[in-house]
Amino acid sequence: MTKLSPKILFLSGLLVLPAFLFQNNLPAKASQTALFIILCAAGSRRMLILPPLIAFFSVTLMNLLSPHGEVLITIGRFPITETALHTGLHRALTLIGLIYLSKLAITRHTRLPGTLGALIAKTFFFFERMTEEWKNIKEKRLLVKLDTLMLTLEAAPAAAKKTGSSAPSSRRASIMFALIFITGNWLLLVLTLAIPHA
Repeated sequence: MTKLSPKILFLSGLLVLPAFLFQNNLPAKASQTALFIILCAAGSRRMLILPPLIAFFSVTLMNLLSPHGEVLITIGRFPITETALHTGLHRALTLIGLIYLSKLAITRHTRLPGTLGALIAKTFFFFERMTEEWKNIKEKRLLVKLDTLMLTLEAAPAAAKKTGSSAPSSRRASIMFALIFITGNWLLLVLTLAIPHA
């Protein structure tokens, strides 16, 4: 993934976004989300596993707290219903998928046009730096760890000026990736719309 063009990655993410958001088939949406995660991992992106898992189970649980539909199982006096479970899983997968699709589409090398584009690029740069540095700090005391993180990020503005520079990339490989990535996600949407119960 590091050899792919940041611009083509960004455009690919934008074009895949509707195919992901309009996907209502749960197994298909799960496969898309898994694909985004795998591609991020293949791109040597440092990923924290716990926060997405917490978000996934939290969103699902919040939907289960409003039971509606056929009761699948009852735990004590708490019913787990089919519709609430399906809605919770769908929303959770959408949230996690969007997180990883954005991580895939926008890298520290992405250059977006205009002042807003520069602001977005810097925001993602600092977010990525915070994620990486937080994981590397061995200090266990929270306040000391936060202080260390702030000191480390003081050097980030100088590095942020380089976020617009493009990493060496293969245009042919980038275009091939984009075609397969975009076509695959849209084809999956078309198939699930044509065969709703597949």
